[in-house]
Amino acid sequence: MMTSIDKLLRRPGLPLKRISDIRFLLILLENPLLAQHNFAEETRYHHNILKRILGMLSGLSNECHQALANWFANYSTVYLQRRINLVNSFITYRITKARRSVVGLPAAYEADWRVISGARVMALLFAANSLSSKLPFSAFYNTMVDYVNLMADFESWQSRSGKFSFCQYPFLISMGAKMEIMEADARDQQETKWREAFLNMLFHQKPTLPYLMLRVRREFLIEDSLRQLAQNETDLKKSLKIEFVGEDGVDAGGLRKEWFLLLVRSLFDPQFGMFTYDDDSTFCWFNPASFENEDQYFLVGIVIGLSIYNSTILDIHLPTACYKKLFGHHVGLEDLRVFRPGLARGLEQLLEFPGDVESVFCRPFVAEYDAFGERISVPIIPDGETTMVTNANRQQFVDKYIDFVMNNSVKRQFGAFKRGFYHVCGGNALSVILLCHFFILV
Repeated sequence: MMTSIDKLLRRPGLPLKRISDIRFLLILLENPLLAQHNFAEETRYHHNILKRILGMLSGLSNECHQALANWFANYSTVYLQRRINLVNSFITYRITKARRSVVGLPAAYEADWRVISGARVMALLFAANSLSSKLPFSAFYNTMVDYVNLMADFESWQSRSGKFSFCQYPFLISMGAKMEIMEADARDQQETKWREAFLNMLFHQKPTLPYLMLRVRREFLIEDSLRQLAQNETDLKKSLKIEFVGEDGVDAGGLRKEWFLLLVRSLFDPQFGMFTYDDDSTFCWFNPASFENEDQYFLVGIVIGLSIYNSTILDIHLPTACYKKLFGHHVGLEDLRVFRPGLARGLEQLLEFPGDVESVFCRPFVAEYDAFGERISVPIIPDGETTMVTNANRQQFVDKYIDFVMNNSVKRQFGAFKRGFYHVCGGNALSVILLCHFFILV
């Protein structure tokens, strides 16, 4: 049987252009012997067969890839995990061989079509999981990828050399390894700023600090921080140091950590009014009724960006939807369910109600939010106050309501926050981390 499969894969007999042409490949993936490796010769033989299957799957058209992603999305959790394990074991096998190569890594795998094919098929499985949300991101991590000199891999990807790199497929890289990439990239940028300051002082007699120094008063923490960050926008990529006015001490990391904690505690304080909190989820969200100007939200974005850039962990309860929006991805009911579970349940009940929606719910196309004790109603379509929700238009109502809560009502606040965040964290290293969570198959 395995010999016949090998012959079929070497000469499939027809071009693989339509969805109907690739059904035999899906059947072959069901073969349990492909995951059987009892001795070295069997491992080589089965991987040689698997490399042809993966090579054919990876080289298909976009239409076929989309069909495959939808097909894989219908797999049960157990079957999807088996396919992931199968492809990951193949990638591990190829990396192990590449590590023994005399040319070293990443050169040994940059042009290896077998590694490239495995990564592309894993992208299909990742896209399928994004549609069905059956498995956590960690199910796609490949331990061996963490040992391939990821900084060299990242530099190759960043240089747009056109060569294959695992940073193109960041879901294969563990979160710990991605954090190491980002920290190393931040150190490189900080060293570049330090050299620039040194050269300015050496050749232009222009005294320039090699780091970003903020001198703040505790009683005016937000005001001083906002003013100095605005004055030093070009220096935000430098290493950050904090000095509290009137206090002795040299910042070796502790004062910076304290500044972050105090500033975040003040900015996210419910009494400050910039963010709202849900008691059920304990997550916070941008306050649509906030009186604060955009500069304050810009500061929040900068602070969170600086904390990432300076490898400082902050306890901030923002939902995943915030990070999806930062990367320009669509947010919907499943995201609302995370940080506003009560509201999401109400909208789901409206969608599932078997009776007459209009007579029972008596609901116009109006969204509501709390503005410091006062209930504000906003129409979410033209003439929404007089347009009632019915069985026919309830899906439209739910979509518009979610769009209002997550986008339109906080457009000003989130826009400023996003500008501040990307002002600091607009580099390629951050995109590797974000891509791992929000990878979309094109």
